[in-house]
Amino acid sequence: LPIVIFIMLIFPNIVFTAWLDRADVGYMNTLSPNSVNSNPT
Repeated sequence: LPIVIFIMLIFPNIVFTAWLDRADVGYMNTLSPNSVNSNPT
């Protein structure tokens, strides 16, 4: 059971971040300070 919970917590997180990387890089930049620093407005 703990393994299932672990997968349910980690796997959607990986998919969600990967989807954001492809779909909306601008939105990801607003969330990540590092991306904002390398991407001055």
